[in-house]
Amino acid sequence: MNHDYPTLWPKGTAVRVIKLAECDDAIIKSCLWRNWRMDELNHGSPPIDYELRGFLIEPLCLGRSIFVARTHRNGVESRGIFISTPVRLFKKGAAITLNSVYFISRVERVTD
Repeated sequence: MNHDYPTLWPKGTAVRVIKLAECDDAIIKSCLWRNWRMDELNHGSPPIDYELRGFLIEPLCLGRSIFVARTHRNGVESRGIFISTPVRLFKKGAAITLNSVYFISRVERVTD
């Protein structure tokens, strides 16, 4: 599997996704950690340094959302679905969406 080209990773690839930053022109602003509630409907995008692990539901593609079957959130088992805003650009291990900058890496396992 090619580590340098995440758009070539197939569906089912185990991944780690970390929110590094909010885009300057974000459509939906990031929540602050003090306002973020796990397993609740939050008003805003996940906070900076939010991390998840799971499996790609669909291959990564420019112009489409990142779809991950989440198994872990911030190191704690938490099953669910992660969906980003559409990706504008892939650059040096990062996916830049309409809202956020995410570091995306392929992992051998979804847990540490």
